[in-house]
Amino acid sequence: MAVVSILKWFPPLSSKLIFSEIRNLRQDLDNLRRDHSDDEKRQLLSELGKLRREQEELKQVKTLLE
Repeated sequence: MAVVSILKWFPPLSSKLIFSEIRNLRQDLDNLRRDHSDDEKRQLLSELGKLRREQEELKQVKTLLE
């Protein structure tokens, strides 16, 4: 049941987009560490955390499908 709902949310191409977005957020995080406010840092860390959780879910789905 969980796999089906995850597959609905993550079509095959979206996993590449998520990994790309994580890469972009990490670059943004490096920039924020240099000279941005704490609020912006917290927001970016929150987004990065969400994407990492989605990445883990995608890895689990991929493993189940193999």
